[in-house]
Amino acid sequence: MRRPQVATLLTLAVALGLAPVALGAGIPSTTGYSVKVNGSQTVKWSFGGDVVLGGCGSGEPTLQTGTGTGELTFRFASLKPGVAAASPFGRFSFSFDAAGAKATGTMNGSLTFTNGRTCAGFAPPEDFTAPASACGPQKFQLHVQGEWKAGFLYVYGSDDIVFPATPPRGVYTDCPLPVAAVGLLAIEGVTACQTKPGAPLWLRTNELATQGRGLANVRFAVTPGSLLRPKARVTRLARKVVKNCNIKLSNSAAPLVVAVTTQLMVTLTRR
Repeated sequence: MRRPQVATLLTLAVALGLAPVALGAGIPSTTGYSVKVNGSQTVKWSFGGDVVLGGCGSGEPTLQTGTGTGELTFRFASLKPGVAAASPFGRFSFSFDAAGAKATGTMNGSLTFTNGRTCAGFAPPEDFTAPASACGPQKFQLHVQGEWKAGFLYVYGSDDIVFPATPPRGVYTDCPLPVAAVGLLAIEGVTACQTKPGAPLWLRTNELATQGRGLANVRFAVTPGSLLRPKARVTRLARKVVKNCNIKLSNSAAPLVVAVTTQLMVTLTRR
């Protein structure tokens, strides 16, 4: 008469996960990865048009004609693997931190303002050439991060200021690049090449960061199942993203034309 009761108790223990044979059975667990990133990015820009520098006594504008072009190209690769974890507990989550991606490249640019015009009786503005002493070879490190949201892995990167850079960060205005201030141009609009005000971290795009030391946001379509139960030990995500942006200026009818090409590979190795 005791045996059925013992069997019932054992069945209950297994169901509750108290029996040794049931420990860990069917319970999901996190999947750990080491992460490496590598790729390249090119930012090209151009501008040509009249720029309003102010006004004079009669209310007419003071103008100059601006002309400029530039290009920043760099390649980057992880110096050592970062870490990541896919977790099924509660709401699915996956993120990684791959600090220390070494970047090397070249930045060149020129921007001039000529043909000054103003009201009669006033001296026209003098010709101006934007500084270019910080153009040339570039070396810095990127802090690359990734975060999964609603079916996509978003990857973004910024200048890792913990590490030294060449040229130093103190000369960030000494090579023309379409960032917050370019010579006498005043950027006003927000395009796909810029981070929208108030955007969360995982939606930030940094290709027009100071001195161009940032990575455009790249997203990969990834399912939770492929991260929790990968078919292979090594998973490689690769994508090329091209952006063409006409950035609005507050002091010119002509736009700042920007083209960005980003190639990124994320290598996930199951640990």
